[in-house]
Amino acid sequence: MVMGGNKGDAVASLDAAAIWVIEQAVTLLEQPPAGRDGLSVLSETLAAQWGVALTVPPALNSERYLALFQIGRDGISHRIQTLHRAWDDGVLYELWQVTAGDGGPAPQALFITTRSSDLEEVRQVRRASRHFPGAITSDAGKQLPLPLGNRRLLDDMRPWLFPDSFPASALADGGNDPA
Repeated sequence: MVMGGNKGDAVASLDAAAIWVIEQAVTLLEQPPAGRDGLSVLSETLAAQWGVALTVPPALNSERYLALFQIGRDGISHRIQTLHRAWDDGVLYELWQVTAGDGGPAPQALFITTRSSDLEEVRQVRRASRHFPGAITSDAGKQLPLPLGNRRLLDDMRPWLFPDSFPASALADGGNDPA
């Protein structure tokens, strides 16, 4: 799932770290190991495994963000954000967006759909695509729509920066503006 192609060790490390963050970081912060601070464990693991650092403190379940992590290495950064959460049949589905580009390869977006049994549980990656999915598909095949009329969601996705990830979509050129 290397987003930057053959751009070197830094991008490959950031890509791998981003997937791990999506799978593990929320659980680690919500339920840290006994006697440990989850943020410290998160930072230590990123540094030890991939030589990656958190570039700003994570935002988790804040008024503004469901989850937002920013990581970097060698002047290159990745932004990892939960765009939407939806429940179906007792399963939590999330759509995450990983964006790369600051200080590295051409700006790119990767959309990752996950599932878990609870908000504080480890996520399982179900699908990864460079193209915006438009909806989350549940295990049963049900389409869980995204609130595309929500201006905050559109601002968070920043489709105008990643037009290749939104092919044939009015989102990339500022269309579907709910204002």
